[in-house]
Amino acid sequence: MPAVFRFALAGQVVLFVLAISLGCSQSDRIPVHPVEGQLTWNGQPLPNAFVVLHPQDKSNPKLLPARAQTDASGKFQLSTYDQADGAAAGEYKVTVEYYRPIQNGNGLEPGPNVLPAKLARPETSEINVRVAEGKNTLEPISLR
Repeated sequence: MPAVFRFALAGQVVLFVLAISLGCSQSDRIPVHPVEGQLTWNGQPLPNAFVVLHPQDKSNPKLLPARAQTDASGKFQLSTYDQADGAAAGEYKVTVEYYRPIQNGNGLEPGPNVLPAKLARPETSEINVRVAEGKNTLEPISLR
């Protein structure tokens, strides 16, 4: 089969899968609640860090991780389905990664994760949070 046809077929498959997943996603959504928090490292706000809440209830496959990127003051708002929509009620393990920007020839690019490796995996992270129904403001997460 010529390469042009393989790419066209692959594109159609991707569009089909995307259409099906978008069609199902609205009915598969579980309620989420607004969640905001702040992240510090050695007592200072940590900007541009990636925060992910991993659900601890493994019995419900509809429970999805919630994620955010911290702003200049280390604050974040979690997203599950849409931007800043929050997270489902429940218990979570929190992972955090921060890739300090490094200079390359044309600008900045992400460098290696400079936080302790145990914070990057839910199996080894010691950070736990609970999300309740309604609006949630998490206790500040202080990393050292």
